[in-house]
Amino acid sequence: MNGERKPFEEVFPGLRADDELGMILHDTEVAKVTMNKRRDYLRVYIICSRCIHKKYIYQLEEVIKKQLFGDYDLRVKVIEQFELSALYTPEKLIEMYRSSIEMELQNHSRYLGYAFRTAGLSCSGNELTVSLADNTVARENEEELYETLDKILNGRCHMNMRIRMEYR
Repeated sequence: MNGERKPFEEVFPGLRADDELGMILHDTEVAKVTMNKRRDYLRVYIICSRCIHKKYIYQLEEVIKKQLFGDYDLRVKVIEQFELSALYTPEKLIEMYRSSIEMELQNHSRYLGYAFRTAGLSCSGNELTVSLADNTVARENEEELYETLDKILNGRCHMNMRIRMEYR
């Protein structure tokens, strides 16, 4: 792809998804598709004007793998970006996307998932305060949790949020 976005259905015309995933993909564009030199890792970069729960991203990775590559030994990674309207305030985003963030963190590391699941979250303007239980697991994973939240909220969702970690 030459840097231009194309509708998902145009890039993957034969892909069949269930109704819910299909509706999501209808509003999704593909920015880029890449494969490594060994041809065992495919990356699909998508852009959407609304948040897509991580369970649908994981489902999409499986659908692409099974339907387009079958038994071929290939890993598919969908990398999502969101171009959200001003209706997505930091508070609303955290409220509606928290379970998705939790799933992603849990999939990455059970320790990160646990730390986030048990954390208190509060937003004030563009600042998110993450209140972690004061224990060894949280302290050992604080930096990785911060970096991952920053990548999700500021990188993927373009929220320009300041993240502050504290202990309780």
